[in-house]
Amino acid sequence: NGTAIANAGNRDRYNGNLTLNYNPGKFNAFVNYSIRQDNRNRFNKLDRTNFDSTGKIRDYYSLSSVSLARPVSHIITGGIDYNMNDHNSFGVSGSYYDRDQLKHDVVNYTTYNISHNLLSAYDRLRTDPESEIEKNATAYFEHKFAKEDHELRAEFNISKSDEVEDNHYSNVYRFPGKQLTYDNTLIKQASNDKQLTIDYTNPLSEDSKLEAGYDGKFNHADLDFFGEYFDTTQKKFVKDFTKSNRFVYNENVNAVYATYQRSLGVFGFSLGLRAEDASLSGHLVTIDSFITNHYFKIYPTIHFSYKVSDKSELQLNYSKRVHRPEADDINPFPEYQDPRNLRAGNPKLLPEIIHSFEFGYKWQNKNFSFVPSIYFRNKQNAFTNVIIKLNDSTFLSTSQNLATDQSAGLELIFSAKAGKFMSANLSTNIFYNKIDASNLGYSTAKSIISMSTNLSTNFNFTKTTMGQVSVNYRSARLTPQ
Repeated sequence: NGTAIANAGNRDRYNGNLTLNYNPGKFNAFVNYSIRQDNRNRFNKLDRTNFDSTGKIRDYYSLSSVSLARPVSHIITGGIDYNMNDHNSFGVSGSYYDRDQLKHDVVNYTTYNISHNLLSAYDRLRTDPESEIEKNATAYFEHKFAKEDHELRAEFNISKSDEVEDNHYSNVYRFPGKQLTYDNTLIKQASNDKQLTIDYTNPLSEDSKLEAGYDGKFNHADLDFFGEYFDTTQKKFVKDFTKSNRFVYNENVNAVYATYQRSLGVFGFSLGLRAEDASLSGHLVTIDSFITNHYFKIYPTIHFSYKVSDKSELQLNYSKRVHRPEADDINPFPEYQDPRNLRAGNPKLLPEIIHSFEFGYKWQNKNFSFVPSIYFRNKQNAFTNVIIKLNDSTFLSTSQNLATDQSAGLELIFSAKAGKFMSANLSTNIFYNKIDASNLGYSTAKSIISMSTNLSTNFNFTKTTMGQVSVNYRSARLTPQ
């Protein structure tokens, strides 16, 4: 069987999907193709006041930009699942993603003195043909033992991604003197990721279960930047060594885990432990320098529950998690967005460690569910973005670790449905956040009360007609600057 879907939206946006499926018995084969024509227009404005060393205003800086792009994406997925017998099955699947777009940017820069008289003005124009190709393949084997829900599953995934940005810049200086210059930046980013997981599940009794397994991740990234400028003397483009660099990053993580679940009447608990050995290395090929980080950590999880009634339950949870920086986050070579604003990673960036405590209540019946909870989260080495002043006119955007980042709040999740006609999900998070950036040169801790709300509602008017309403709100967040 097969299905075909076509959609059209405002601002010349279109997408279509074709799905074919074949299932004669022991095996199931499927293939899917989709195409998407998007329209992405971005507008940005930045006003900056610059101060001298005595704290007096030196000048004013303004930036306004328009970026226009119409990306076209093609996605192909397919796979086969085969049931050899009642106990063993395996499958293979793959996907191919291809996106091409042509970006046109216009950025206006102006600088004024304290009397708001024009000091300088120029435009930076960009033409950027971009391409992105992602390939993914997955194979799995699953064995079901004689006992119900007693299973062993092994899965191997391999993916490859290649992104190319071919940036061509024209700089039109309008004041105080007229001048036209050119520069180009070719950015190639490639990644190769592999993951092997082995999951074992064993229901020890009617009210207890053991889960254990292995999770291995092996990621490789290669970031290559080639910059050049137009030499008016030679009448040709020549390599710009200040903007050309290459960074190679490898991340290998081997983890084993085990979780034990048990219910004792109205009480229940779950105890989990995950041990990870992480080895991270970066090679700054341009200057032949290395960045290394190797550590072993244990991450526990604890979950308690108490059934108040058939429809309601109290829950108490604790977990320790890790969030590691990606290759872009630690690559110290800067990306020259424009002569005054650079972006680079931080090779000294440490992984985030998150301790989370949560106490909640869950109530549900056939048509409604309500889950309020209060929580406290403490982040060690939390990531934050900062802008560093390199000189009077140049700024660097990079990542740093905060001394501490703590938050406590109330989260409300509500779900409802009216038969097959309507379903709705509402989640609201109100929290108090406090950060300490004294390690970055800021004298005191700062705090704020923030909130976010997400609402999604689906309406099934007929068997073939559906409507959806989505609303998202996110209030101001706290950063060091």
